[in-house]
Amino acid sequence: MRCARWSSRVAPAVALLAGLGCEPAVPASRIHARLRAIDRPNIVLIVVDTLRADWTSPYGSEHDTSPELMRWAERGIVFEKTRAQSPWTKMSMASLMTSLWPQSHAIRDYADGLGDGAVTLAETFRDAGYATFGVQTNGWLHQTFGFHQG
Repeated sequence: MRCARWSSRVAPAVALLAGLGCEPAVPASRIHARLRAIDRPNIVLIVVDTLRADWTSPYGSEHDTSPELMRWAERGIVFEKTRAQSPWTKMSMASLMTSLWPQSHAIRDYADGLGDGAVTLAETFRDAGYATFGVQTNGWLHQTFGFHQG
């Protein structure tokens, strides 16, 4: 098995980001210019909620449970240590999509949605000229809660 291993304290997710290197944080004012300058790599973010990592091939399952995830892991990055900003999907995903702590993105209760001032990852990519597209099947991420932004 030839997986790159990284430790991180981000929301629990299997995230494969192709074409982006590991560099110091870029000031927000330079993000759009940096994205335009790297020849538009394709970027795919896959998030799976409530999946036991130890039952998947990249994380050591004895069974061939997820061969496609294993192939992606061999070409990308596998995060072994992660931490969610909240034990609740809606709040954690808001943090993942906005890079804000729960106290900043306005989602604290069941009826809450992202505030208009919260800038999502999709909006950042869209503003840099990317075509963005999202697919989700989790009711907590419905557009009525602001997760369609961007």
